Amino acid sequence: MPRRPVQSVFFWPADMATPFRAVYGRVRGSSKYSKSFHQVAEPAAIAMERAFGIGRRASTPVTFVWPQGERSGSSHFDAASADDSRSRLHWPRSESPDPWRLAPQVGPHTLQVITGQPGVIPPSGQMDPGVEAIAEAEFLSVQTADERPWYLAVHLQGDGPILHVRAVLENPAPGHEFASWENLPLAVREAMRATRRRGDATGFKEFEEGVALRAGKTVNQILAAFHDNPNVLLVGPPGCGKTVAMEDLRRVYEEGAETVLFDTDAFHGAFSEDRQSFDASMRKAPRRSSSTPMRSTGLSQRIGRASLARLAYAAWCSTPRTHTRTS
Repeated sequence: MPRRPVQSVFFWPADMATPFRAVYGRVRGSSKYSKSFHQVAEPAAIAMERAFGIGRRASTPVTFVWPQGERSGSSHFDAASADDSRSRLHWPRSESPDPWRLAPQVGPHTLQVITGQPGVIPPSGQMDPGVEAIAEAEFLSVQTADERPWYLAVHLQGDGPILHVRAVLENPAPGHEFASWENLPLAVREAMRATRRRGDATGFKEFEEGVALRAGKTVNQILAAFHDNPNVLLVGPPGCGKTVAMEDLRRVYEEGAETVLFDTDAFHGAFSEDRQSFDASMRKAPRRSSSTPMRSTGLSQRIGRASLARLAYAAWCSTPRTHTRTS
């Protein structure tokens, strides 16, 4: 399958109690092993809603996908209780996605990367009470190994409620380098570091058309406006993001844009980055109107750094124009 642009990457530290216990499986009568879902904190929940194309605090069936397998059935995403701002990403009872589960032996040809003995799930979907002590010992072993594993869920552009699941190791032991998080895009690793530093159980990174920019949506709008006019005025109140958009636009102009791609057939190392020039990025941006065709002359030949430095940021106005403003 061809590599496809990434829209969002969601992640949970697998050496943190709540994510680990949810993935391990449910134990009858246990207050620790009682969930078959990941808690999704509000900022990540909003990003997941955007990815799935649903409204705020809406619900939808979800399909988890990995090489040679998938899990749907009762998998779904929904809001938590009315007094809880979090949402929940469910899988069938005690049937967490295969790549997230423990395995006694891991290697380049196994989906799993976290070493350990997985829980044996009976038909009832709940393990016997005595399994809790075994599960806690496995959790302690994962923490002691200090490979700092992560569960990943990748959403691709245009996919709807489909998540491609993988796991990576922040600090792989010798022989486990195949699963190193060094294979992830830098922007994703930085977001994961920030998540661990805050002690959060959920993190995410969004992209615009696969481009890792803080103001990616705005930059795409500016590039689209350039189709009609090389002069774009950006206006808006203080703190709306004009400077951030300017910095991102200058980065694309000077360095090009790296589109983050994902190979759905790869067990490990599925991410790649495709660098484009500023002119290529501008050509790729959607046109705002068909009234003015794009000239063949390169954009970088028609506008210079001084022009870029004078740009200001804006969202679309309701009337057609190449000037936009923020709210």
